[in-house]
Amino acid sequence: MSELTKAFSILALGCPVELHVPVHQRPHPPLWYPTSNPASIPRLGEQGYNVLFGFGFVSPALDVVREQSRTFFHRYRASEARGGARCGLPGRRPRFGVMRHVLVAPTDEEAIDIGRAAFADHYASFTHLWRLHGSDRFSTPVDFDQLVVERKVLVGSPESVSAQVVEAVTTGEVNYLAGAFAWGSMDVDVALRSLRLFRDEVIPAVHRNVSSAIAPT
Repeated sequence: MSELTKAFSILALGCPVELHVPVHQRPHPPLWYPTSNPASIPRLGEQGYNVLFGFGFVSPALDVVREQSRTFFHRYRASEARGGARCGLPGRRPRFGVMRHVLVAPTDEEAIDIGRAAFADHYASFTHLWRLHGSDRFSTPVDFDQLVVERKVLVGSPESVSAQVVEAVTTGEVNYLAGAFAWGSMDVDVALRSLRLFRDEVIPAVHRNVSSAIAPT
């Protein structure tokens, strides 16, 4: 069994399922593992996966993210010294990041107004099957403004979102941020404007403040 096959076998819930279709790229493509389970973090660090911890607005607080990031990189460094971080790319430090819903508009007021309405529709869609089957997992209304305060959604002007990203990166001690830019009932033109503002104004501002934390290594 090839090393890549072994790596992908790990993804199958820990079961030794061999894959028969080889991957052409050498070295193998970066392997990503999204998880909301803190118990999985030590193993993922030892194996050198890139990790997204949590999922957007249902993610843990940033101090919890920081704790898991430290665990991940501690395990990674120890495993790398032994040559055991086989799921990462040679010579490249793995990513440990978070995923966030993002909306950038010219002003805070416009972003909050658009985001609050779009997120209500997104939340209704996201929780539909739970509610349909009588689950109380998402039985209480979500407080959009509190999610912004907790940096579980990143919403505002370019200046505000830059500060929110910096806080998420530095407090959570992550070196990767995955952004969702189209969600709920958001108009496509609004989503594209948000993406352009993030690209042109937010990213340069974040790099100026925490370049060592988010730049490729």
